Amino acid sequence: MVAVVQLTHFSTRHPVFGGQRRSAALRAALSASGHMVSLVETFGWSERLAPDDYCYDATQIAWLSRYPDEAEIRFPAVIENRSEFALAIADRIEVLKPDVLWIEQPYLWPYQKKHLARWGDPRVVYSSHNVEWLVRQDIQADRSRMRQHVVSRVKRTELDFVRAADLVVAVTHEEAALFERAGAQSVLVCGNGAHPPPSSASPTSGRAPGGRSGSTAISRFS
Repeated sequence: MVAVVQLTHFSTRHPVFGGQRRSAALRAALSASGHMVSLVETFGWSERLAPDDYCYDATQIAWLSRYPDEAEIRFPAVIENRSEFALAIADRIEVLKPDVLWIEQPYLWPYQKKHLARWGDPRVVYSSHNVEWLVRQDIQADRSRMRQHVVSRVKRTELDFVRAADLVVAVTHEEAALFERAGAQSVLVCGNGAHPPPSSASPTSGRAPGGRSGSTAISRFS
């Protein structure tokens, strides 16, 4: 059995929007395959849904609200600027003794990578939902909303994570190819449920295109 800690910067306990649903579905698939999956979440409202939820306080939320286009890339700073908050998260993950850190999206990576040695140097999975820096680049081009320095920071963070991760989970083959060109060690495609499965896959198999499932990939770490 592999001990997996899934880390998110949004709540997935009652999933509604796409990222929440994807994260919850991946967690369910890992659990159904016999892995011991723990969930640690940080998010920006005060409703704590479980003991391993870490909610920003009013001061942190007010600081983030000053940077509406930059909030996600500032999450590591808002965590570390409140030292007891940062330590509480790090302490909890240490107690869970993960074999694998399954990290949704790249934004908390600058905080998380500082603690890998303390957490026993677990294997690291980057669970991507998009190529984040390209999404922000498109927003800048189409709507003139996103400043270039934000795009550059997201790109640096995401590419650093891609190169450091033991496994990158991509949504599409096109995104997987981009991550491979960027230096990913290993890439697995786990598509979203809105797309028809390839003809070679059973509709009920839960497998990604190519016949490998996310849980199978994690099993390689045991």
